[in-house]
Amino acid sequence: MESKVLRQEVLWVPEDRRVPIQSKEELSGANLRVWTLYLHTDPDVKPELPYIPQHQHNAFLEDYIHDWTHDRVRGCLRYGSRAMESKVWILVEHVERPARRRPVRRRQVRGT
Repeated sequence: MESKVLRQEVLWVPEDRRVPIQSKEELSGANLRVWTLYLHTDPDVKPELPYIPQHQHNAFLEDYIHDWTHDRVRGCLRYGSRAMESKVWILVEHVERPARRRPVRRRQVRGT
């Protein structure tokens, strides 16, 4: 089942790779997707929303922890993608993940 995108925002990655983001909740791979928009490297030309990212076609889907983390104390995403240097736009998608269904355990009925 697909995740539902609640909202998108496009943010510029500065030299120090700390991207300001406002959130009252902890951000993680469970509620956020981060895409590097590698075709958009001009800070004066912000990509328009809605943006439909396609991995390895117009964007790279970045891995939580490996490529980005949320620094709640400083109010920023720490971006560390290996795909690009800084100086690029990223797309942040706030998502609602479908609830996981627990497997149903069936009791074995023994024959009499």
